Amino acid sequence: MDMLNELFSKFDALCEKHDVYKVETIGDAYMVASGLPTASPEHAEKLAAFAIDMVAAAETVVSPMDGEPLQIRVGMHSGKIMAGVVGRQRPRYCLFGDTVNVASRMESTGVGGAVQVSYGFIKALPNKDDWNILKRGNVKVKGKGDMKTFFVLGRVGSNMQLAPPDVDEYESEGQTPRFSLPASSYPGTDSASPRLSG
Repeated sequence: MDMLNELFSKFDALCEKHDVYKVETIGDAYMVASGLPTASPEHAEKLAAFAIDMVAAAETVVSPMDGEPLQIRVGMHSGKIMAGVVGRQRPRYCLFGDTVNVASRMESTGVGGAVQVSYGFIKALPNKDDWNILKRGNVKVKGKGDMKTFFVLGRVGSNMQLAPPDVDEYESEGQTPRFSLPASSYPGTDSASPRLSG
């Protein structure tokens, strides 16, 4: 509980920083949204920046199980959604629809220490060239079949970059990344074990 409180308190502060809305926590899952109740063309950009900082913040928290920094999975999707306050006892703003399900699948099929997003999310980014994006390829998603997915590594020019997760493994499976960055692109890392820096 102490570990989750420390972690979620850091995420709460990041919600304020990036102007995203904390929907709820479910166990050890932390759910946020952007672009509602008022639509915003910058919702994907805000979420991408939040997600990168989220992974960085998690690495400053130590797991009580093994004493190692936490590596979280982050998943994001962009699409239509139904939202509103339901019930009378402890009423809260709830989100419903396929967009929530796909975002959840992006997280559950993701990789520790990485931000996996759908093609729908990539299309929602107003300036895709502002972001370092790695194509993962097709991933089997429950209820959806194969979905085209990507990893968001960080904003171009920022020293806050996530290491590409196992690029060699994806290439060996015939999945071609949009680009791969050398380990030297990550300040304070070496080629053997690139880490998050910032």
